[in-house]
Parts: sequence; C-alpha cells; structure tokens
Amino acid sequence: MAKLRVLDKVGLGEFIINAAQDEKARAEFKKDPTTALSKFVVIPPDRKDDKGNTIKHSIAVIEDTQDITYIVLPWKVDVDRAMDRIEEQNGIYPLEYRPGTPEYIDDSLFPKKALFFRFGEYMFGRCR
Repeated sequence: MAKLRVLDKVGLGEFIINAAQDEKARAEFKKDPTTALSKFVVIPPDRKDDKGNTIKHSIAVIEDTQDITYIVLPWKVDVDRAMDRIEEQNGIYPLEYRPGTPEYIDDSLFPKKALFFRFGEYMFGRCR
C-alpha cells in the first residue's frame, strides 16, 4: 500500500462516512475511487517500469464485512526501517492526536469534526 499524503483529513472522513451510509455515493465512489479521492489526497504521478511502460497509481475499494478480516501485509522495507529505528520511538500515537499540535481537534468541542478526522486519518494512516 502506497503512503499517500492526506490534504484534508476532516473532508476525507466526511466523504468516507457519506459513502458508507449512502448507496448512491458508495456506487459512485467505487466506480472511480482514485479520481474521487484526489480531492483529499495527493495521487502519485505516473511512473515508468523497467520496460518503459507507464504505471498509473490507482486506489482500490474493498468493502468491509463482518465475516472476513482483511490484512494489508506491510512492505519489507517499512518493517526493516521500523525495526532499525525501534530505539528512537518515544510515543505510541502520531503527533496529530496530541493536544497542542496543529491538527489536534478537541472532540468535546467539535465531536463531529473529530470523528471525521479520525475516519480521514484511518483511511490512509499507517504506523511509521
């Protein structure tokens, strides 16, 4: 799974919640998720493989189900980097969940916005 930079976690979370709850929005999202999500995330530019073929980044949507658990196996390089830097880790949660950081949203004041943020963070968040 490519790491995508999220431009608007609140907007992304609101979009995901709407797609999950509304059949029409879900169908439109599933039809072309890469274009739909380009409003909220940076889509990597096209690149060439070893043979000169163009590779376009795409996003696939898998609908969750209570009967199947999906696991995304991380890239070896990500696991190796995390293991090499394990002594440097000084916190469990990303900075944006800590009060006083630019993206921190007080859920007691803005519960809906905080929920949207969490959904937006969840969509493309990965442990680093």
